[in-house]
Amino acid sequence: MTQDYASSKTVGVFKNALNKKLIELFNSQGKKVFEFPPLIAQKTELCDAEIDSLKNISDFDWLIFSDIRTAEIFLEILEELETDFFEMDNVRICSNGEAVADSLRFRQIHSDVIPPKNPANTVFSAIAEYVSDEYELNGMNFLILKSASESSELANLLKKKSAKVVEIEIYEIENRNDSEVTKLKALTVGGAIDEFVFNAPEDVFNLAMIIGRENLPQVLNEMEIQAWNDITLQTLSVFQVKI
Repeated sequence: MTQDYASSKTVGVFKNALNKKLIELFNSQGKKVFEFPPLIAQKTELCDAEIDSLKNISDFDWLIFSDIRTAEIFLEILEELETDFFEMDNVRICSNGEAVADSLRFRQIHSDVIPPKNPANTVFSAIAEYVSDEYELNGMNFLILKSASESSELANLLKKKSAKVVEIEIYEIENRNDSEVTKLKALTVGGAIDEFVFNAPEDVFNLAMIIGRENLPQVLNEMEIQAWNDITLQTLSVFQVKI
């Protein structure tokens, strides 16, 4: 990453402790700073069938994590249910990017598949390649953990190959439709921001949540992008953002 902030006139950045001094720097340079509020994730209220699925995680052949929050909240729920993590030993894990895999690795949970990009067809292809042939998916049991706003495209691709799929919307964003977030979304999509600075993978997932995963590459590829570390760069790559 090159930290040359002199050229851009407007900058987007998430408002957090790590970016406090950077925001002060931008302001001192006379830049217009668009400060994005952290998104507030809330666990969804699960039905009895969903709770049973999480209690009996070993019944599944595959467990798919779509982002960092799904991994973190899943582990939190397992602890609440007093589920032994060793029950996951025989379950294949698909993590959407190295940042997601890292969050699981900290708890000694290994990811078998880490797709290089996050479109559903790429994730599907990575899983199919792992099992050697997409026709081997017939009859396999998949549990997909996702946010309340995420589509079922991957689930539909798996079902077309006669896989059995359970989807659990494990969290939702409380302030997704706040007026401030809505305004910042419009400004971002409308091209009002020259540069966006990311200091952590969570920032990438948050912006994707605000403007839509499908919009993120196109919108960011029109900007100057700054990322503070390799794992954030890798996460941007997963979202097909060119650096």
